[in-house]
Amino acid sequence: MASTEQVVHVDCLSRPLKEGDCVAVAHRNQLMIAVVKKLHNKMITVGTLGTYNGTYKKYASECALLEGPEVSMFILKNRK
Repeated sequence: MASTEQVVHVDCLSRPLKEGDCVAVAHRNQLMIAVVKKLHNKMITVGTLGTYNGTYKKYASECALLEGPEVSMFILKNRK
């Protein structure tokens, strides 16, 4: 049976994540800045910014939510 309840994903610091949030995520031994694209039942889909563009599925507990003007400047400087 399909459940109609919304799953709340939280990052490693127990802050809730939603679509469009900027997060820091480890991928292939590198730390990358990514945007949450979609929320699934167990995982989230993130799209990386900067040089290495791609989408990956990660557990929400492996991400750290980024907030503030520093993130905005990074996105503006490194966006293609």
